[in-house]
Amino acid sequence: MTVEMRLIGEDPDEMAQVLAVLADALEVGQRVRTLPTRDGFGVRAYLKARLRTAVHAEAEVDRRPGLPAAGSDLPARRDGR
Repeated sequence: MTVEMRLIGEDPDEMAQVLAVLADALEVGQRVRTLPTRDGFGVRAYLKARLRTAVHAEAEVDRRPGLPAAGSDLPARRDGR
């Protein structure tokens, strides 16, 4: 699924950093538009993104009998849950 995003911020340099983080985490479309805000005191960015294919593959759980449940190798929580 592809989502469309509009980001609004005050600092163009920080906006570039946010866009870089999103590009690391998501598949971001090739066309990212950045424009000044209408009042001129910031920047806005428009982009399309979706989850990376590798994220979908990691999310698949093997439910064959006899295999440990996902996360069963984690230590128990102190509150017993």
